[in-house]
Amino acid sequence: MNITAECGTAERALRRANRSLRMTSECSRALIAAVEEPALAADICRIISEIGGYPLVWVGIAAADERKPLLTVAYPFSENTFLPFASTTWADLRSGQTPAGMAIRTGKPCLVRDFFTTRASRPMHAAASAQGFTVSVALPLIEAGATIGAMMVFSADSDVFNSDETKLLGEMAGDLAFGIRALRLRAEHTRAEAALRESAERYRALVENIQLNVSLHSTDYRILTANATCGKWFNRSPSSFIGKYCYREFEHRDSVCPHCPGTTAMKTGRPADGIAAGVRDDGTLIPVRIQAFPTFGPDGEPTGFIEVAEDITDQKKAREQLIESATKLHKMMDGTIKAISSALELRDPYTAGHERRVAQLACAIAGRMGLSEQQTEGVRIAGFLHDIGKLALPAELLTRPGKLGENEWGIIRTHPQFGYDILKEIDFLWPVAIATLQHHERLDGSGYPMGARGDQIILEARIIAVADVVEAMSSHRPYRAALGSDAALAQIAANKGNHYAPDVVDACASLFTDRGFRFE
Repeated sequence: MNITAECGTAERALRRANRSLRMTSECSRALIAAVEEPALAADICRIISEIGGYPLVWVGIAAADERKPLLTVAYPFSENTFLPFASTTWADLRSGQTPAGMAIRTGKPCLVRDFFTTRASRPMHAAASAQGFTVSVALPLIEAGATIGAMMVFSADSDVFNSDETKLLGEMAGDLAFGIRALRLRAEHTRAEAALRESAERYRALVENIQLNVSLHSTDYRILTANATCGKWFNRSPSSFIGKYCYREFEHRDSVCPHCPGTTAMKTGRPADGIAAGVRDDGTLIPVRIQAFPTFGPDGEPTGFIEVAEDITDQKKAREQLIESATKLHKMMDGTIKAISSALELRDPYTAGHERRVAQLACAIAGRMGLSEQQTEGVRIAGFLHDIGKLALPAELLTRPGKLGENEWGIIRTHPQFGYDILKEIDFLWPVAIATLQHHERLDGSGYPMGARGDQIILEARIIAVADVVEAMSSHRPYRAALGSDAALAQIAANKGNHYAPDVVDACASLFTDRGFRFE
């Protein structure tokens, strides 16, 4: 009896070993051949069911969203076998108090030895008893420290889930978890590769079709790649540039360009730009605007730069045409201003050249005060036009050799307002009309026509006021002889601060005493 019993025990142990070996071997084959997650889960369930002899094996995957649903991936069934209870969530709720839910939350196997007495399994006892199931074990699917689901195995044998069997099923659950994670990583890698290829293709299409010369350079200025536009610019194949020095190929130089934006970009680690001229093989020039962007290796050190060059031939021509048009327009305006000044001289021949000389002195004062070129030009134009309002006055008042009466002076004092009315509709770049209106105003409010004072008087008008007085006193008039520049300078110095702006007076005096200014 003892020999027979021992033989029976050894035979059972051998069968269990063979069964375990077949299950693990088939599981390994399924892992190697797996291409999709549901198919792998179905294969593992089939292997455990067919070779292990279990009537039902079920796998659920734990979704990670806030509702924590438990998604059924696979379970074998026949027409007479159905799932006793499919958990719908692994959340710590009443609906999640199932063996699968508890296995996922705890990361440990959950063994149910009696469906009729275990509280967590009460919902499934009717369906399980109808098929003869009495016990089940829920095994967590754990990989890399994360629980991704659970596998439930059902049986009618209440003693089947001993420690060795539970360990074997746990290993298969671990293999399934490993396989699922590997498939997910493979899918993620595949998606990343596809996205990278798509991005690279978009980048290639963009670089190849953009109407800018794009090239990649090494730290020694060799061309690593160049786009199609680069080839079109120089009437060559883009591949003909590869490995050659950019300064030789693009500018026919024997050394690096002195102001190369690529050099600056590599030194500073920031984008740089500049203007250059590309040279075709036939010697024609391509004016270009260059932007250089540094490239870096994994260690953060520069590996070269990307150069983006834009052909600015049309922009250069447009700029030249614009400058030419502006020059012509300025000449036309200057001619018109001088023609108006000449018309005023015809009305008042005794003050011929007054406007021109005021403009000359006013410009010199503006320069001495450090005004910008643009503001000085406005002063010059205002100097030429400051007395344009006299065109509206009776000629006999302008040419009378004797002194004028009070009423006649009242008429003369209207010429700044007339001048403003004439000029205000002209869209000058400078406040010429205001300067004309205010050139007889004084800081203390004693001037005319508005009695403006202090900061109410613009700088251009303050300059014209001083230049006007100095020129008038320095020149001959029908009613008096020329008083000379010394008397004029003494006059403005005596009234500095009350009639005339101190900084303007000082600048004017400096011109005569330090610079030897003389009217032309």
